Amino acid sequence: MGWRMPEPGTGNGRRVLVIGPMPPPVHGMSAVTAEVADRLTRRFDTLVADTSPGSLVRGMRYHARKCRRVLRAARIMSRAGGGSVYLPCDARWGLLYTTLLTGLARLLGRTVFLHHHSFAYINDNDARMRVMTRAAGPTLQHVFLCPCMARRFSELYGAETRSHVLSNAAFYDAGAAEPRTTNAGLRVGHLSNLCSDKGLDIVLDTFRELAQRHPDARLVLAGPADSGADRARIEDAREEFGERLDYRGPVYAADKQRFYRDIDVFVFPTRYFNEAQPLVLLEALSVGIPVVSYSRGCIADIVGDTGGRCFDSASDFVGEALPVLDAWARDRSALERASSAAADRFAALHAEGQGQLAALLDRIGA
Repeated sequence: MGWRMPEPGTGNGRRVLVIGPMPPPVHGMSAVTAEVADRLTRRFDTLVADTSPGSLVRGMRYHARKCRRVLRAARIMSRAGGGSVYLPCDARWGLLYTTLLTGLARLLGRTVFLHHHSFAYINDNDARMRVMTRAAGPTLQHVFLCPCMARRFSELYGAETRSHVLSNAAFYDAGAAEPRTTNAGLRVGHLSNLCSDKGLDIVLDTFRELAQRHPDARLVLAGPADSGADRARIEDAREEFGERLDYRGPVYAADKQRFYRDIDVFVFPTRYFNEAQPLVLLEALSVGIPVVSYSRGCIADIVGDTGGRCFDSASDFVGEALPVLDAWARDRSALERASSAAADRFAALHAEGQGQLAALLDRIGA
């Protein structure tokens, strides 16, 4: 999706402006921005300004394209009349782009709804975020992924923060939670950008220990492995585990649905510093797959007490996860109960998210 200029004669009216990255490439922020834009377009006079640089590979070309698109979005905002602006927040040096857009919106008298997708400036106090909030002014509205994200931001940058909570669960429908097969070993799944930041090495170490106790266990890996070291790690694991490791590469649409049908539990020992609310965990819960994960970002809020198990990010993941996986491998009825609880957990998240989304859309369009 690109951007759309106003129809002739309508540029002075009140309208909603969506500024943010749209797919491709597909990642959490672009996917959610596209969903919000779609829902706003159904209800209000909405313009969309795409700021995607078209790639995840950082470099001079990436920033040159990003800069051009942000400046074009600023020009559209200047010409589009009054109304609200929906804007996902960049992190680190990308906050300079966000500061430019929120500062301009303040000068134009437009209210910005700033959607946060990263914990980069929430795990640590970031002076660039302080500059951005001052430039945006007191009317800035913040949209957070979970209550803990809102609470931590307020502690760092000001208790007077005007905030809304919107879980990404609002954008997913519950899938079909299929019964787990009883004549096969435990099927462990991991889907991500396969790298050490997302815990690829920990996944393999965990499965190695599990396979020693349960030789019929299986590991299903999916997602791209961009670095040579990570590709080599996967190849070494394929040689070590043989048919017990099923590596599928990047999966989309029907292939992704098949991935979830072929696993019993989703393992996600992420070390990623900016981890917020991973969409893959919501996808897993939506089809009744319990999650075993580190509790970074909003993950503990997603999983709750019934969606699986979460461990402190400083703990030994293998040591914590192995008893859980061992118990489910030995007792299939316990796994069935965990699957049902995961589906119920997602249903609760989705219902809550739908209410949050409706309230936020009303505020943006007001």
